[in-house]
Amino acid sequence: MIKPRLFRGFRDYPPEEMLPREKLIEHIKHIFHRYGFVPLETPAIEYVDVLLGKYGSEGEKLIYRLAYKDGNTLALRYDLTVPLARFYAMNYTYLPLPFRRYQIEKVWRAEHAQMTRGRFREFYQCDVDIVGAPPPLPDAELISLINDALSDIGFHRFIIKTSHRKFLPEFLRYAGIERPSELEVARVVDKLDRLGKEDVVIELEKLGLSARQIDKLFDILDISGEPDEVIDRLSSLLGERISGIDSEMKRFFDMVSSFGVPKEKLVFDLSLMRGLDYYTGIVFEAYLPDFPDIGSLAGGGRYDNLVGLFMNRSVPATGTTIGVDRILTAMRRSEIVLKDKDVAKVFFALFDKGSVDYVLSIVSHLRREGIPVELAGKLCSLKENIQTAAKKNYRYLLIAGGDEKSKAVVAVRDLKTREQKEFTVSELVKWGKGLC
Repeated sequence: MIKPRLFRGFRDYPPEEMLPREKLIEHIKHIFHRYGFVPLETPAIEYVDVLLGKYGSEGEKLIYRLAYKDGNTLALRYDLTVPLARFYAMNYTYLPLPFRRYQIEKVWRAEHAQMTRGRFREFYQCDVDIVGAPPPLPDAELISLINDALSDIGFHRFIIKTSHRKFLPEFLRYAGIERPSELEVARVVDKLDRLGKEDVVIELEKLGLSARQIDKLFDILDISGEPDEVIDRLSSLLGERISGIDSEMKRFFDMVSSFGVPKEKLVFDLSLMRGLDYYTGIVFEAYLPDFPDIGSLAGGGRYDNLVGLFMNRSVPATGTTIGVDRILTAMRRSEIVLKDKDVAKVFFALFDKGSVDYVLSIVSHLRREGIPVELAGKLCSLKENIQTAAKKNYRYLLIAGGDEKSKAVVAVRDLKTREQKEFTVSELVKWGKGLC
């Protein structure tokens, strides 16, 4: 008789776990649809050189190589971001820009399994990414998505931490740190919430940093307060070193505010680094203060150089992972039960620079009223917006330029009949709910 058993780090999902899992995934999918994202599926197996292209030393240790030929040809995917970059590079000629995809599939990591702490070698990832749109609008929209996802599930007390990876080299220069590498320091600093300052100092000492270097580093990491206040204090310390990054972050926070994300939900945390070395810009993570042991429920950031590894040009990209297993754990502790929701979609044009914040506030209002909206990923002509909406098979295009803003209305264009009507926001909500 064969002894029934499982390899350590793998598990079965019995029906009592699968039913709430499937319901949560369907709920999250509805939110993705509400934001205009489309599904993608990629193979579980990728070429080793594709996977190692941007996972670096961490990927070298943690990918599951397959016993095919010499063991250096194929491996199981480590996450869903690099497969997305590979897919985009192979198919970009027919994909609309920006390409907004979500993907919910299993990934595998050959790491030390800690089942009691929820660390497995095989697990689901739930990713949503925007490829082909520059910062900071897509990044701000992902913050809005995370806020809506956690709020719609039923969480009321959560925070979303944000920072920018381009701050890190300037922090190191200020502290006089030339070695070790940025990534090594980032991985230690990123543990500040979990380990506390004393243990992080010990870890930094192990990397060879002097007491003076560590003190100067914490002169910056200890800065806290309102986003504008943090940026101003950073500017006073680092001056022109962060010129451009500070203005990007200010615009980012303005856009997040226009999306209607509550001010108390957003924290500018300079210690947030994100461990993988493919992050290049704004990064973020969401936590529940009541359950710190669960860890982040969502997290991600901008990775503008990753897709370019597979192409001859740079392609901007940003995305986030939604932690299905951690959310389920938090739901059980909070006694949250999901309700079913149905969704549809419309497309909101973005073509007038002076009306961007007006558009963002309306988009946010519609989404919170349960009306799914895809927002154009960048400013372009109205004609281009119409072409994009038609290519994505939308029937209705929402238009709010300078004229509409001055009248406090939104124009709705039927792309099938070419008829166009103007609505106040309250009228638009009533019209939109008729689509759902």
